[in-house]
Amino acid sequence: KNQTKSIALSLFRRNKNRKTKRAKNTKTLYQSNQQTIQSNPTNNPIQQTIQQTKQQTMPTSPEQAIKKLSRLPPNTICPNCGTTSKYGFSTVCIKYYTFVCNACKSSHQAVSHRCKSLTMSSWDQGEVLKLKTHGNDYARKVWLGNAPPVGRGGRPREGEDINVFKRFVVRAYEERAFYKEPSASAGASDYNNGGGGAMANGGNVNGAPQSQQQQQQQQHYAPT
Repeated sequence: KNQTKSIALSLFRRNKNRKTKRAKNTKTLYQSNQQTIQSNPTNNPIQQTIQQTKQQTMPTSPEQAIKKLSRLPPNTICPNCGTTSKYGFSTVCIKYYTFVCNACKSSHQAVSHRCKSLTMSSWDQGEVLKLKTHGNDYARKVWLGNAPPVGRGGRPREGEDINVFKRFVVRAYEERAFYKEPSASAGASDYNNGGGGAMANGGNVNGAPQSQQQQQQQQHYAPT
């Protein structure tokens, strides 16, 4: 009887030790997984789903929308002088809602045309809407619809004297020397850099300008 009790007690202790060891291993594995998830949340499919949902439902701020518009291919070419900026210009001429280079910014400011910085200024949804329905393509087709090519007839090109820029801005916008009436059958959406116009041509408001479109725009508005 004593031998039987001893064997039973030994088996009981062995099973108990196995269960304790298994529980410790399970707890250690759980803690290790939690540490991995916390250190690398992007590797966790649940966290990825939550993050994607937040990005889809979170409204875009006016500042973010302005930056996206500045990177559309038509807006990466200054309407006045044809200067190009791969990642978009940092200034908007508020009076005409155009993205302009530094030389044209100074020229607009010289005649009291208000300009705002993309990064240093606050923006509202009304300004975003104006930039969507106007922008650089609108300026080229309307305010500069009858202007000479870049580098000719007094129209400045990148690197020229600042006074050439200033004279052209006065002629184009103050004197309306090159103004062309918008087509009666064409609405503002035809010049829309943030909606139908740009998107129909493959414009990407959420990323960098598309290289093929950039090349086409540069060829069309390049100095001659």
